[in-house]
Amino acid sequence: MADIWYPSASRKRQYVVIDADNYDDDDNDNDEGLSPQEDGCIDLTQPDEEESPPKRARSWKDARQPFNISREDYEIRLEEQEDECPQFLGQVIDLTGDDPPLLPRNRHSSSGNSRRSTPRSMGKTINQYRMDNGLLLKPGMTIELKEYLGHFKIKFLKIHSIIFLENDKKPTLRGWSYARNRSLRFLLERKLNEVCMIVRLDDLDPRPWQEQALMDLKLKWISGKRELRTTNESFPLHRYPFKEYEDMGADWVKQNSRLVCRYRFEEYYSVHGPSNRQEEKPREWAFVRMAHQDADPNFRHSDEEVLRGWRWSKTPEVAVDLDGDGPGSVLPSTRYRYSAGDVFAGAGGASRGIKSAGLDLVFAIDNWADAAATLRRNFHKTKVYKKSVSDVIIDKDVRHRVDILHLSPPCQPYSPAHTRVGKNDDINTAALYSCTELVDKFRPRLFTLEQTYGILHAKSESYFKSLVRGFTTHGYSVRWKVAHLANYGLAQPRKRLIMIGAGPGDKLPPFPPPTHHKDGINGLKPWETVTRALSHLSEAPDGPYHQPANYVFNTPRAPWNPDKILSHTITCCGTLDYHWDGERAFTPLELAALQGFPQRHKFVGTNTSVKKQIGNAFPSSVVKILYRHLAAWLDKQDRPDHHSDDLTVVGARSARDINGNSVLDNSSPLRLGSEGNDSSQADNSDVEIQSDSSVTVTGSPEPWPRRPSCRPTTAPPTGSEYDPVVL
Repeated sequence: MADIWYPSASRKRQYVVIDADNYDDDDNDNDEGLSPQEDGCIDLTQPDEEESPPKRARSWKDARQPFNISREDYEIRLEEQEDECPQFLGQVIDLTGDDPPLLPRNRHSSSGNSRRSTPRSMGKTINQYRMDNGLLLKPGMTIELKEYLGHFKIKFLKIHSIIFLENDKKPTLRGWSYARNRSLRFLLERKLNEVCMIVRLDDLDPRPWQEQALMDLKLKWISGKRELRTTNESFPLHRYPFKEYEDMGADWVKQNSRLVCRYRFEEYYSVHGPSNRQEEKPREWAFVRMAHQDADPNFRHSDEEVLRGWRWSKTPEVAVDLDGDGPGSVLPSTRYRYSAGDVFAGAGGASRGIKSAGLDLVFAIDNWADAAATLRRNFHKTKVYKKSVSDVIIDKDVRHRVDILHLSPPCQPYSPAHTRVGKNDDINTAALYSCTELVDKFRPRLFTLEQTYGILHAKSESYFKSLVRGFTTHGYSVRWKVAHLANYGLAQPRKRLIMIGAGPGDKLPPFPPPTHHKDGINGLKPWETVTRALSHLSEAPDGPYHQPANYVFNTPRAPWNPDKILSHTITCCGTLDYHWDGERAFTPLELAALQGFPQRHKFVGTNTSVKKQIGNAFPSSVVKILYRHLAAWLDKQDRPDHHSDDLTVVGARSARDINGNSVLDNSSPLRLGSEGNDSSQADNSDVEIQSDSSVTVTGSPEPWPRRPSCRPTTAPPTGSEYDPVVL
């Protein structure tokens, strides 16, 4: 068996954003990647002007930018001011749009609102077909297309079936589509003959992703046969023979040699109301590294081996005392005590949420003296580093292996309110790019990243693409979306870009299902109100950060009803909202409570400093939900009865959150297969999604323990105490 290759820990990358509008990516495949000066970032969805894609058997929606958020499409709101001064408050455009309505889980079959809600016509299936030019087509074969298709520039199709549709004289090919990595415009490393599967999913469609991803193609678009291998191993394993490159050259290899797929790109839609393809907008995106069960035989390692190779060795530890933050911090169904680190920790919003979720907070890093002092005051058992991230990256004495790493890089340069160049823009941009090196240094199984949604706007999109490419270069799977934090119990209209990453060998978790809804329907709690969020402060002592008399207005303002969320987001300058009696502003302690901090969290610094710490924090109450979800996900993966290669989800995406997003992993018994192999071979286990989102797993057990970190040294007892958490 071939050795496993992994990115070098010492390999440092430089990211340079250039104007690449006229960059000809068709003639510049580079086996070693681009130099920093060439490595531009442009919109992946814009087709070349000279291209004229043929009409497809199943049309896709019109080309549009899947990551940009158009200013014309959404209402004006006060949102995401972050570190801007008060004169900018009230001038910010909320570009994230309204949340889709709550969708009944059985709506799919009757509404007809989904692009793929109607099952595809089956027609008459045949085993093979010989074309007029003599090419014999069979399921499992990969063919190249004469032209690019769609804005993803699809160039290859792996045949799933050959069918005669009604009244057709010639068959139609049905299969999975692939685009070259370079066609994804710098979200993946540009490597010669590396391709990515393109998967577009409707949230109302209960079929597994393998079935939703199928597309139809007429024979007239076939150019010829190609060899395609799907692998879960890292580049350059299983690529084309290098001797072909030496003897025949890059152009010949590009046109004739082996193609390799290591990733699939998933784009999720929440379709509601009358079906209108022009109005459909993606709500979530993911680059998913192929797992062992997705890869071709003889072109894969077990996920366990891939994980061990990336993480190296780590001493397991027994989950005895979770050292949480009081009752409710311990996850009784999580058998392992998972570890975490927090970078750009600030006042510890994420750190507090991580601890409250029952994880071991190993370290926290921030270069601001007041923030570091606040961290030390609250987390006595945590190693706090007052260092810049650049110093942390090169400091060999900072050595940790954690299961989950959180990153909250400075967001001011990408905020919708950031309309002029700031003195710290270059430093903050460098901090964003350091995230990939931090992941390389600490090598977590999972990571989370929180950022302003403004980084998805056209002016900042190139930075975001470079960020994603940095993670995929290290072999991580990445999922992201803009989340409304009020749906997770925060009493303010705060929307943030949330990213979840999973390292090589680990499955990519879905986002946690919301706990709240504006109207409190379908079993969800109603949105948290200002009254409830501050109710525990009614008897709070008048400490240095809670002196209401110091915040009285000279002229009283109009009272308002506090039985709702705030009208404006809390920023480092406070908020435009004031106390509902109209007599005064909110105190720093009240702002902290509205930002999700528990009352026991202590701050260090002046009132101005504390308000800035609070406004920049990732709300603790939301982080607690997120990290409980991630700990439960890891626990499910690490169970002795969980076999990664046999795990199957029956009726995937039938368990959804209020936005129609799946709550569980999208696996399926529908295998991609390879030429000469039985692509219909069934897996040995099933996961049935019950109406209450509970999970039942059956299948071939794997020798326990499965994972290389954070596991007990003896098998835990069985019983309801260790059942999966349903959040």
